[in-house]
Amino acid sequence: MNKPFVSFVHPEDRLLVEAHVKALTRGKRNSCHIETRMIAKNGTSYWVQLRAKSMSSLKGEKTSVIGTLTDVSQMKRTEASLRANRRSLSMLLSNIPGMVYRCKNDRNWSFEFASDGCLDVTGYEPYEIVGDPNFSYVEIIHPEDRAVVWEHVRQQVAMRRKFQMIYRIINRTGNVKWVWEQGKGVFSST
Repeated sequence: MNKPFVSFVHPEDRLLVEAHVKALTRGKRNSCHIETRMIAKNGTSYWVQLRAKSMSSLKGEKTSVIGTLTDVSQMKRTEASLRANRRSLSMLLSNIPGMVYRCKNDRNWSFEFASDGCLDVTGYEPYEIVGDPNFSYVEIIHPEDRAVVWEHVRQQVAMRRKFQMIYRIINRTGNVKWVWEQGKGVFSST
């Protein structure tokens, strides 16, 4: 087509691609692997994965470059969609007046996730309780309510039913709080 390769690269990505290709042709590096945008014949841009390598095995020798371009536009759209979904979910969870959680069905109800509402409910920041083997949610349930709560949840989960209950917890500052909880088991093949 009598045009340099970089003329097909998106203007915002040209300097980066030029730098990588020049390093290859001048023997300063052996290979490169980058993602960049290209401009199609109709003027639209699309994402590609550029993999290229020097044709010479001698360091510092000027050489030709061989490589492949793989269209990764769909992957980039999927990644962008996932980021948008995470932002939406994060915004939704941060505006719920309460705590959303996921925990193991073990004796401590070890937390795998807790929303920011955790601080309002328990007095603990999510990062303080998620994945901490020393934190036991069961321990902050009021001693008079522990056995009833444990048994009710255990029975409902065993029957694969949703559960709802009202009970007391003792928050971080030692105050007794009434909480309303609803949940259900999440089951896997194992």
